[in-house]
Amino acid sequence: MVSNIHIGKVISGTMAEKEITVESLATKIDMPESILSLMLKNDDLGCNILFKISKALEYDFFHYYSVHLEQKSIADQLP
Repeated sequence: MVSNIHIGKVISGTMAEKEITVESLATKIDMPESILSLMLKNDDLGCNILFKISKALEYDFFHYYSVHLEQKSIADQLP
């Protein structure tokens, strides 16, 4: 687990930059606004919901996790 990523805050920041409201995103991903609001307070989200949010906001939130995998792979190759 990558503990230093609070994906809910990352998503909320992206929403603010794109001027997307919770109501609007909830509609786009077919989820009740109250549930989405609670999810955005989490530091961790399931892959399915993260994928839906990524598509709706046209932003690759998985990148925050894959960067850590790339760094680990490079570190494993060092003598």
